[in-house]
Amino acid sequence: MRRISALASLGTWTVTILALLPAVAGQAAEAPAPRTFAVRHLDLTEAVSMLRGMTGIEEITADPQAGTIVAVAPPSTISQVDTLLKTFDTEQPQNSVPIEIRVFAFDRLSSREAVTLLRTKLSVRQIAMNPDQRRIAVRDTRERLDEAAKLLAEADVAGD
Repeated sequence: MRRISALASLGTWTVTILALLPAVAGQAAEAPAPRTFAVRHLDLTEAVSMLRGMTGIEEITADPQAGTIVAVAPPSTISQVDTLLKTFDTEQPQNSVPIEIRVFAFDRLSSREAVTLLRTKLSVRQIAMNPDQRRIAVRDTRERLDEAAKLLAEADVAGD
């Protein structure tokens, strides 16, 4: 499989879409390779947790002294990590309410349905999704994330 990433910004909304594409016939499998990412604004522990939840990468570590994350994965997955960090590693305005990142996984709800639900019912700050997986990452205040969790849990139980 090959992954492509796209970043779309709509006014104050940002949605990142991580899509899987079938590999080209005869294309060699991608070998995992390490890559270091500088992280300037995110809590490193929170970033590693979010990246594991959204990409499934096991070999990912944080170096708090250097302010970096090292991920070992195929290039397509490394590209996905890069897109997620570009989406979420943004500066918060001074005196703003602290924001967090939370990954939500679903049994019945698709990631597209979840994004649509959150966009229509709540005005969340940032969302990243992979349409081929039933999970999304959301960045907002703890209170808004708690509201999103309740809303998504109700929708996931109901189906769609």
